[in-house]
Amino acid sequence: ANVFSPARQLLGRFCRSERGNVAVIFTFAITPILMMTGAAIDYTRATNARAAMQAALDTTVLMISKDAANLTAAQITSKADSYFKALYSHSEVLSVTTTAVYSPPTGSTPAKLVMTGGGKVNTQFMKIAGYPSLDLKTGATTTWGNTKLRVALALDVTGSMNSDGKLAA
Repeated sequence: ANVFSPARQLLGRFCRSERGNVAVIFTFAITPILMMTGAAIDYTRATNARAAMQAALDTTVLMISKDAANLTAAQITSKADSYFKALYSHSEVLSVTTTAVYSPPTGSTPAKLVMTGGGKVNTQFMKIAGYPSLDLKTGATTTWGNTKLRVALALDVTGSMNSDGKLAA
């Protein structure tokens, strides 16, 4: 009881005070506090939608890369769009656009699929500050090829390679 006694006295004086300074300061402070809280909510919604879009793009390019060897560039673009639409279902994101650019393998250059996506999230609180929407943009790239790598692992447990500079050679 003795520990909380000063706090109770201070709270009692605060409640009985008729000076009004607290109300004025609170009036001026509440507006920026609410604006910052609202901005954090809007930004969190946009970040969540962008993370989901990134995951959908990553999954789409990996799925397309499995089948791309048997598809034309137009079929790849069409399948990429349909895969993405099936995976991404954020109704709060408006004007969702995707592009898929396929580069076939040439010589030593592997095949490559670059997919980008974007959209807009309407804001609830930030529009008061002049930001009616937040733009989202993200992308994913995958490369693959048919280059065969031959790897050999030789283990010498006898120690004979450590003599006469054989290991360094």
